[in-house]
Amino acid sequence: MTEPSEGLPKTKVGETEITARSARSFEQLDSLNANRFDELPQAIHDSPERVPYKKERLFSRKVIIGWAAATLIVWFAITFIAPAVFETVKQEIVSRMQAPTSNTAIPAPVEPVAPVPAVEPVLAPVAEPASPAKPAPHAKPAPPAKAPATRK
Repeated sequence: MTEPSEGLPKTKVGETEITARSARSFEQLDSLNANRFDELPQAIHDSPERVPYKKERLFSRKVIIGWAAATLIVWFAITFIAPAVFETVKQEIVSRMQAPTSNTAIPAPVEPVAPVPAVEPVLAPVAEPASPAKPAPHAKPAPPAKAPATRK
């Protein structure tokens, strides 16, 4: 059996040897795929016709409009509201870092609160139990209710 490299001329070691080796590799790969472009079998050509594709919406219109509205609100908040809030916070921080320029009154020191004096508990005298209450006079009994008239 002959080597595939016997047909290629040997040159000096370096780039040309690498080029010759890569050319030999491509020849071997082409020989493996030589029959890949042959005509396809007839059974593949006789396949049934495809059903036409019906394009459907991925999302309903309400969902798309809702996402668009939410995106618009977020864009508005980021574009207009957030910079105004950041600028206000920045101005407040800078104003608090500066020394006061106006003649403001210094609050008076707070005096400590006096402690609460200790109070001894006072015991109340024990009272005698109250006498039982007199029962209320008996009420008159209610007159008996009249029976509803029945039809005959």
